[in-house]
Amino acid sequence: MTVTMPDEDQSKALLQKMSDTAAKWAERIGTPDNFPVGDGSALQGDDAACHPFLVSHALMTCIGAAVDHLHGLYALVLTTDFLHLNTPYTVARGALESAAAAIWIAEPNRRNDRVERALSWFYKDVKDGNTAATEAKVAVPTPLQDRIDKLDKLAAARGLAGNLKGYTSTKAAEAAEAHLGPTKMPILLMWRLCSGFAHARVWPILGFTDSTKTPIPGRPGMIAVKSENSYRNVLAAALTAQQAIEAAITLYELRARGR
Repeated sequence: MTVTMPDEDQSKALLQKMSDTAAKWAERIGTPDNFPVGDGSALQGDDAACHPFLVSHALMTCIGAAVDHLHGLYALVLTTDFLHLNTPYTVARGALESAAAAIWIAEPNRRNDRVERALSWFYKDVKDGNTAATEAKVAVPTPLQDRIDKLDKLAAARGLAGNLKGYTSTKAAEAAEAHLGPTKMPILLMWRLCSGFAHARVWPILGFTDSTKTPIPGRPGMIAVKSENSYRNVLAAALTAQQAIEAAITLYELRARGR
């Protein structure tokens, strides 16, 4: 089977069309009432099981960050008239990672699993915030141990004591890819690729961008490499992130409306 890839003009046009969806999501995210938690829904029960660390708050924080990053990606690529080499993927990574976290939290059918994952996400949030404040010698409103104790108490009430260190970005990306299935863009690979760009790694530049190699005069065996980005490559990253966000929103709505 022959697959025809879009050229640069077609890729840019597709990005423009996809940006309309991101803009609608951004507008919806800006109005909290647009993501209600229904009476008697699974998500309402989840929230009651771990108040005040609500599953719905964790999901909306992640979905909101994912949409914000994706909307920013389109603004960067389509309005600056400059195609950066690294930046689009750094922003796409934020969209992918945040959407994957929401999928990871909402995907399990069992309440205890969703509550455990949400509490693990909050645990990671508390730990990271305390590390940042401690290193900067900045006082935090509530001591770390007080917040950890509250999380541990909630976990113990659900029989989850000692299980709040389960969140990692890798686990989230793996769960998101498994949830979307093989017919969608490969989230785990794209997340790793975008992380490589964000961390100034060489391998994504050599393996993903359009590169021109030129021998260096007077230096046998040495070449100069000029790497350029393309709208087609950005399209792949944006499409992956957009599919992940769509899946995260669908899962949220499933939990917020159903049992």
